Amino acid sequence: APKRKSTTSREITVTFSARKLVVPAIALILLIATGIILWLVMRPRPLKPYTSASGQPTLAVLYFENKSGDAKLDYLREVLAELINTDLSQSRYIRVITGEEIYTTLKRLGLADARKYSSEDIEKIAAQTRATHVLRGSYIKAGEGFIITAGLQRPGGGESSTPLRLEARDDKDIIAKVDEL
Repeated sequence: APKRKSTTSREITVTFSARKLVVPAIALILLIATGIILWLVMRPRPLKPYTSASGQPTLAVLYFENKSGDAKLDYLREVLAELINTDLSQSRYIRVITGEEIYTTLKRLGLADARKYSSEDIEKIAAQTRATHVLRGSYIKAGEGFIITAGLQRPGGGESSTPLRLEARDDKDIIAKVDEL
């Protein structure tokens, strides 16, 4: 028969030493604090609307919407925006986003060929250009003449001005009417 080993019981004593946990606890607290600080510093923040150092508002003039349905009149979409942009950029009371910057922003957002802009599109355009206000408009051919509407919108707040409405006798009268606008 196999020999059996005798089993003796031993007592094991476990002692808890708080001193041994102090260094790991401090290291853990420092690690958590560093993580929180890094998160606060590096988290993405939404862009605030741009206001120049003098407090001037910034305006983005969008391409106009061709409500006539006539593709031959699509050239007016950019022309009207550029005419207004040129006139307003002479003001010392507002900063106007350049036509080139608007085009670059629209291209980046995939909206360069958009016929119409949604509220979400306007928010994105305003955020990208840091505009405090957006001017949007439309035109329609009425007989030989044109009816042009334009209105200001404040992104984020949803505030809109009452749209202005102008009537041009023909395409040659458009420039004079845009100057009135």
